[in-house]
Amino acid sequence: LHQDAQNALVEYQKRQYHPALLPLFRQLKLPNPAASIKKLESWIKQDENNVELLSTLGQIAHNAGETDLAERVLEKAINLANRQQDVMLLAAIKEDQKDAKKALQLYKQGIALP
Repeated sequence: LHQDAQNALVEYQKRQYHPALLPLFRQLKLPNPAASIKKLESWIKQDENNVELLSTLGQIAHNAGETDLAERVLEKAINLANRQQDVMLLAAIKEDQKDAKKALQLYKQGIALP
């Protein structure tokens, strides 16, 4: 089902992305979301400071267990716009990596955000 959803999302947005559909990408839970990652990376190349695209890529990468990619893009998203959802996701990644000190610092930072 998630594979079919990914195919439909990628196919529908061949030419350009539609911001209203990005939340649907976030929900994809695939072991190998290569098509989604490739599509998001191509959009990011055109708009490298787009926080919503970076955040969405971070979520998809996290869902697929691609921790290095998730960390890298979430850190960039947080540097651009310190949003709670990105900080909390990065905190969860750090917790999964057994980096309790960094996870706690990020959780505190996230809780303080609106």
